Amino acid sequence: MRYTKGTFRQNLRALFTTKEVGKGTGLGLAVVYGIIKNHDGFITVYSEEGKGTTFHIYLPVIEKVTSNKKIVQEDEHEVKSLEIKALLIDDDERVLEVNHKILENFGIKVVSTTSPNEALKLIEKESFDIIITDVVMPEKSGVDIYNEARKLNIKTPFLFLSGYTDEIITDRYGIILENTLIKPVPPLTLISKIKEILKK
Repeated sequence: MRYTKGTFRQNLRALFTTKEVGKGTGLGLAVVYGIIKNHDGFITVYSEEGKGTTFHIYLPVIEKVTSNKKIVQEDEHEVKSLEIKALLIDDDERVLEVNHKILENFGIKVVSTTSPNEALKLIEKESFDIIITDVVMPEKSGVDIYNEARKLNIKTPFLFLSGYTDEIITDRYGIILENTLIKPVPPLTLISKIKEILKK
């Protein structure tokens, strides 16, 4: 059985998970595909019963790496001057910790949680300039959090972070999310997107 660039995404949609609630969301291959696609690459898979499976990942070559120190300094100054307060939600503690540190390094005041239900309590009690949330989580999805916040008439802008592509998110939830970044998100991309959203 051989999958090519065009058919791999379609087969991912047929995958399911046997994980219990709270034990992860499955679809790890969909996350891999999302990361590769986000970097303009593609993947092929060869699988043979009784012998195993081989994945070939192809990524474009970077011809030149340029220094972004000045860009970082400019972004850091601009974000700090805004005195932003963000709510960060992700059920993966490692991802949450990394993104928390990134935001703090740019001077953003961050409140973070791995629990969507706890996030909703915080949204009701506190005021935030932006809510940054993972999309697929076992307790509640980022889409659920968004919908419940809007029902409470909370107009805070949302930024969605996901390891899944827009196509998979649309298939799963039936909607197109306006502000979405595919994980892993480079720090400058994350900060630039936050600035873009807050300027709207």
